[in-house]
Amino acid sequence: MNAAELSLAADLSPSAAIYRFVADQETFSEVPYLGAGGEWVQGWGHTRGVTKDSPPITHEISERWLAEDLERAADTIRTWVSVPLTQGQFDALVSLVFTTGTGRQGQKSGFVWLKSGQHSTLLTKINAGDYIAAGAEFARWVHSGGKRLGGLEKRRELEMKMWKGDQR
Repeated sequence: MNAAELSLAADLSPSAAIYRFVADQETFSEVPYLGAGGEWVQGWGHTRGVTKDSPPITHEISERWLAEDLERAADTIRTWVSVPLTQGQFDALVSLVFTTGTGRQGQKSGFVWLKSGQHSTLLTKINAGDYIAAGAEFARWVHSGGKRLGGLEKRRELEMKMWKGDQR
C-alpha cells in the first residue's frame, strides 16, 4: 500500500464504482419483501422505514435511497475509523456497513457495536492499523438471521479483494 494512496476516512466519499457494486449485489424489488435478516426490504437493499404495506417504488426512488443508504454507511466509517484508508478499503467498508449496519448493544451485532456491547473485531483491527488482519475479518460477516448465506460469502470475498486493492 502506497502512502500516497491513503486518505483519512473523514476525507473520503463512496466512489461511483461502489454504487454499481452494491446495486449489482442487491436484488432490485419495487415491492417490499422479507429479507433473510427478518427485515422488510425494498429497492436495492433499503430497509429504513420499509414495511410489508409500503407502496411500490420506482427505480428513481430506489436510486435516491441507495445513495442515501451508502452515504449513511460512509458517515459511520468517517465517524469510527481513525486511520488512513485507500479508496478501495473505504468502498469495501461502505459495502459491508450497508449490509451489517452499525449494530446495537444488546440487540444486533454490526460494524461498530457487537450485541455484547464491545466494538467489532474488524473495527478494532482497522483502528490498530492492522490492515492485513482487518481484511481477513470480512470473511466472518457472512450470517443473516442466524444463517450462513452463500450470497454474503461471495460478497465478502469481493469486498476483501477491494480491501486488498485487487480489481473488482
